[in-house]
Amino acid sequence: MDSSPLRCADPRTKLALSLGLSLVVMLPLERLVVGMAFYALLLGWARLLPAAARQVWRLKWVLSILFVVDWLIISLDLAVVITLRIVLLAGTFTLFFATTTPSELRLALEWMRVPYRYSFSLSLAFQSVHLLEEEW
Repeated sequence: MDSSPLRCADPRTKLALSLGLSLVVMLPLERLVVGMAFYALLLGWARLLPAAARQVWRLKWVLSILFVVDWLIISLDLAVVITLRIVLLAGTFTLFFATTTPSELRLALEWMRVPYRYSFSLSLAFQSVHLLEEEW
């Protein structure tokens, strides 16, 4: 993760890029697939594809159950679209969180005019994610 070219990028830029990429989930299926391909190329360039794959892999059971339930109750098309959207959202913020320190997160949130007490609390929670990950 430290070898990512995005490691040195401005955290506000990374946050804006992640938020922008998360909007791809609202596109129809054809454009969603194109957006996911672009996102996979971006993650490959940033050397973050393995980290994003780990994030998605953690959701494998949730994704599997959700896919089957959607397929059986509603339709296969909806099951595919919803699964792709969740995969994209799960991986999207890998771009930001894998290359940003908690203090950079706090600064990016303050730049977005999030009140200090919230940005500080979020940065503290972000610091504890590493501990929770080790416990997981």
